[in-house]
Amino acid sequence: MTDFNSLFQIAFQSHQQGDLEKAEKLYQELLNHDPNDAQIAYLLGVLKTQQEDYLLALDWMKRSIILKPTKEAYQAMGELFQGLGHIQEAKHSFRESIKLDSSHIQSYFNLGLLFQYEDQLEQALIYYQKALQLNPNFTQVYNCLGTVYHLLARYDEAIESLQQVVRLEPC
Repeated sequence: MTDFNSLFQIAFQSHQQGDLEKAEKLYQELLNHDPNDAQIAYLLGVLKTQQEDYLLALDWMKRSIILKPTKEAYQAMGELFQGLGHIQEAKHSFRESIKLDSSHIQSYFNLGLLFQYEDQLEQALIYYQKALQLNPNFTQVYNCLGTVYHLLARYDEAIESLQQVVRLEPC
């Protein structure tokens, strides 16, 4: 019988190579050995997301978080909630990710997007600016800032943000 670590390596490699059916089978086998493995639950959530089975993916992410909360699992769960239109749950997940790692840039960015979506533009600015403090070369944030500043009629700042996009990613 293959040991747990070897089986995990085969499962993970299958997953990376896009053989999702094989990876899922192996992950399930690994869970038979250790049903409390948070990493396997997380990877099954990722796999189910790739298969576009979002509700099952969400279940796996929740299970992963119950077993061992990580910023990655909260981030992934937030993105699932966001995609399903559950905005408050998405915000909660992204905030939990930040509680676990206050430098988790993607969660700040996603919170900015959610607040922008809800037309809470000043809140969106706060989260976008925090993301830029952590990574001043995050082009997508400048693009979103340009939009938010434009909506707030802060045109000079909108222009500056969009010029920064061009500086970071010239054609």
